[in-house]
Amino acid sequence: MWTLWIFGPALEDRLGPVRFAILYLLAGVAASVTHAFFNAASTMPVLGASGAISGIIAAYAARFPYAWVRVLVLIVFIPLFFSVPAMVFAGIWFFTQVLQGATELLSPFAGSGIAWWAHIGGFVSGWALLHWIEPGGRTAAARYNGGPWER
Repeated sequence: MWTLWIFGPALEDRLGPVRFAILYLLAGVAASVTHAFFNAASTMPVLGASGAISGIIAAYAARFPYAWVRVLVLIVFIPLFFSVPAMVFAGIWFFTQVLQGATELLSPFAGSGIAWWAHIGGFVSGWALLHWIEPGGRTAAARYNGGPWER
């Protein structure tokens, strides 16, 4: 929910509340379908918001690729803060989801209980849906006009 709070307001501001809600809901449905596909043998039902929020992360990165995102990394107990462009943050985040999802596919009994493939499906759908749902269909460079998490 913290991630939704960070990326959601700026994206909702640009898309409007109705388009934002449609993006969120469709990304959630795509996340559930992706998870079900990659975990067809699972007897555990899964329903959550993380796949939909993954779609919001992707849409934010596509909409505001040059906006700076403040990141916190804990090294033991020492907090390390740094800023990266939204596109870099989303790329690293997506790579870790794919890595974890592939690892879990190769060793299903070592599962972590996290719906990695829902995150991946939500992310991909958020990226694709933004270009369909965004009014005007402008390019990333033409869309750039800042945001509250910019340096």
